[in-house]
Amino acid sequence: MIRWFANNGIAANLLMLGIILGGIYSALFKVPLEVIPSDSGWKIVYMEFRYRGGTAKDVEKGVLLPVERALEGLSGIREIN
Repeated sequence: MIRWFANNGIAANLLMLGIILGGIYSALFKVPLEVIPSDSGWKIVYMEFRYRGGTAKDVEKGVLLPVERALEGLSGIREIN
């Protein structure tokens, strides 16, 4: 089969064009795209931070407190632990 395509370059190019067009068609019309995902029902968000070489006080001052301050003004948040 490889020998046949090597001898018939037009057929090989047409096959390549068909594969490319099929891929473009699949990407545009068959693959679902969600810009804003639907509500999945999750009510809890768990966040984990790694701060290598930092003490508990460093992690609290450098990571946790800024994140808590950033989340304070957002609506829809009932509790932060």
